[in-house]
Amino acid sequence: MPANTRHHFAGCDDSSELLVVDLSSADNCLTALEEDSRVDLMGRLFSSPGFFEMPPVMVSTINVAVEQLRFFGSRDPHHLLRRQLAMMFVTQVYELMESGSDIGLVRARRFSCDDIDAFIDASLETPPTNTALAEFMHLGQSQLHMLFLRHFGKTPQQYVLQRRLQWAMTWLHNTHLPLGRIAMDLGFSDSSSFSRAFRRHFGYPPSTIRKPC
Repeated sequence: MPANTRHHFAGCDDSSELLVVDLSSADNCLTALEEDSRVDLMGRLFSSPGFFEMPPVMVSTINVAVEQLRFFGSRDPHHLLRRQLAMMFVTQVYELMESGSDIGLVRARRFSCDDIDAFIDASLETPPTNTALAEFMHLGQSQLHMLFLRHFGKTPQQYVLQRRLQWAMTWLHNTHLPLGRIAMDLGFSDSSSFSRAFRRHFGYPPSTIRKPC
């Protein structure tokens, strides 16, 4: 990501680790790399958000880089090692993007948004887990996560929640179902948790649309 840019990435659980690479257009190493390769690396990398699955060789490279950073971190006052590792990582990501490897998964795994919505809608009372979604789409868990981020900008469970709340909005407008019944039919543990989720998503509580029956 560009240097000094805020990000909101987080691990899937407490054991997750993130390696953040900040790139500055004023960095001499990056400028030299762009001049030597005669490509606009910054423009290509940041033209749009991207997600891809790292090949095994790249995972190995990252692991080695992390170990070196841990060992030499305090002994690298001029950040020379970090800059060199960042340039190596940028080069590999660029090559992946140019070869089309970053979109290979999507091309190989065609899917219909309507089919996904229908699968979620079929079990609103017991919303599908990531495991159920992965089995339905014949994907691994990491592939599922990456695919949803790419196409919807949300994790699988964020998308499932969004779909449930869309149904809540429809039912609030077009039925006389009590809030408690809507919460139960959409898989929420109680009316309070439903109201909190609804408020976070739409910016106002469901009671704004109509009072509980």
